[in-house]
This record gives sequence, C-alpha cells and structure tokens, in this order.
Amino acid sequence: MRIALIGAGKVGLELIRQTATNPMHKYVGITDTSGTVTKYSGFTPDEMMGLVALKSRGGKLKDYDDGGSHVTQRMEDVLGNNVDVVVDVSSHQTYGFLMAALESGINVVGSNKLPYADTRAADFRRLFAKAKEKGKVLDNRTVVSANLGTLVRIQEFVSTAGGVSYIRGGLSGTMGYISWRMDQGASFSQAVNEAISEGYTETDFRIDLKGMDSARKAVIMARTNNVPLEVSAVNVEQFLPPELENVSVEEALKNLAALDKQMKSRVERAKQNGSTLRYVGELDFDKWVFEIGFKEIPLDDPQASTKNSWNKVTMFPRYWNGQPLSVEGPGAGINVTTQGLMAGLYELAS
Repeated sequence: MRIALIGAGKVGLELIRQTATNPMHKYVGITDTSGTVTKYSGFTPDEMMGLVALKSRGGKLKDYDDGGSHVTQRMEDVLGNNVDVVVDVSSHQTYGFLMAALESGINVVGSNKLPYADTRAADFRRLFAKAKEKGKVLDNRTVVSANLGTLVRIQEFVSTAGGVSYIRGGLSGTMGYISWRMDQGASFSQAVNEAISEGYTETDFRIDLKGMDSARKAVIMARTNNVPLEVSAVNVEQFLPPELENVSVEEALKNLAALDKQMKSRVERAKQNGSTLRYVGELDFDKWVFEIGFKEIPLDDPQASTKNSWNKVTMFPRYWNGQPLSVEGPGAGINVTTQGLMAGLYELAS
C-alpha cells in the first residue's frame, strides 16, 4: 500500500513509528508546513525513522536530503507517486487537495476535521459523492471521538434506521479531561497544561477552549446524519477572554491562570447543587437546537461518571422508540487516534 502522509505532527510521527517496518506500508511522500518530500521507490524503514528523528528534534522536511528523494513546496506533488491512499493528519484546510486525490483515484483516510467541517454542507456531500463516483474509500472515522466509531454508528443508523434524532455527550476528549481534573481539585490552568502534556489538545490549545473542536465535531456528526448544519448555527459558550485570543500561543498559556478563580467558582457551585461540571454538547435535530458548553450535570447522569479524556456520546436513533445507544471510551490522544487511522488502513487493505 503506497501512502502519502499529509501532516508530520505528533499523530503523523506516531503513525510512522507504528507502521514503518510493516511491509504492508510503503511511504512515498510526506508533507509538513515547510514542504513535501517524495520518493517514487518508497522510503525504507530506516529512512522513515530518519524523518521522524528530524522532525522530533525540531527540523523541517524542506531540509531533508537522502540523495534519492525530491523536496518541493507543493503538497500536490505526492499524488504523482502512484499513491494508493492519502492519510491526512494535518490541521490545515485540505478540502481541495482531498478532492484532487479522489479525482485521481486515490483513497483517503484521515483525522483532519477542517475539510469536513470548515466547508459548506454542500461541499461535504460533494466530497463523499466523488468518492462514491470513483469507487474509492473516504474514511474519516477518527475526526470524531478518535477510535470509538461514533461516525460509523451514525452512518449505520442513516442506512438502516432513518438516522438519529438527538445526540448528547462529551464531544471533546480534551475538554472532558479538563472538566474531570477540575472536579478532582486541579486548577483550570493546571488541567489545561496537563492536557497539553498528554497530547490531547490541538496544536493551538485555544481551539479546544473556544469550543471550535467540539463545534466542528457537532457539524460533522450532523452532516453524517444528513443534516446540513453549518458551524455558525452551533451555539458555543465563550469563556475565553479576548485578551487571550489575540496573543501568541505561548503568551496565552502563561496568562491562563487568570481564569482559575472563575472556573473554581463554577465547579464549587455545581457541587453545592449536587452536580458536577462537565463540558457537553447537545444536538437536537427535531428542534434545531445545537449547544456546546460547561453544564451542571446531576451525579446520577451517565455524563457525570466520565473521567480522563473519556468521551460518552449518547444518540437516539429514529424508530428505536426512544431507546438510546451510548458509545464511550477515550476520545482523544495520540495513540488512540493513531489506532483509528491504522484500523482505516487495514480495512482498506482488506
């Protein structure tokens, strides 16, 4: 299987570590924000681990030179290497690139949310229509809840049970972890720093705190459910002050403690009310209500028992007479996301 890897961050490098020595995989191209390096004959396992070492010490792909590879600024150049599958683990808008890959008869597997959420609903449908037209796989299972298969279940209900009428749950493993740690007594800033260290957050942690990661997941779940939801229609609680949004990531992190007192007060108030504070989303497709934010959850509610980066998503399929289905497990993290990508690759190979 000839692979073009788009994105050489934490998940991309872990995918290489776990697959480079498997003879089923042959990497023929890899892209980071600095450029693209390709090799038509495919990189050897040692060469791939050399690329990992380069990136791990802060290097850029544009500086890679093994004498037999080609370095370019154009991501599209990977498509000229007789590629079987593009694996998109980047954090940039790649919609046009993925459409070009499918048009060229190349399968797509990936964890990048932007091409599925930061586009119009019509574009989302167009992407999957192109995959169907070309008879290719478009596997985006890991863009929501890592390797839990939430999207797979929604797709099944769309095919067999008229879709889903209501979804509720923790949509962000990152925010679930932060909620859980604050419930244990950690300050808000401490919980965020721990989430970053564990590899749960986006590259810019503010994407998680602003609710954009959860909003994108909500949009993707809705669109998978054949509901043409746009990000602008999702009501996301805004608790991140503007002064932390308009500075560098490093500066924002240093000043995060300014929110500690406010968040501690909310946690304590929830406990006084016999509840716990959790970051959850509610998608009511019949009432057209889509909300995401911190909510006080009664202790006997299933959401109250979530811990670590655990996601618990409860969905109500139509024609199930009000009976729900819950999907739960670790919803964030480098390893669980990597395992989801590998599941997609193995399924494609079979």
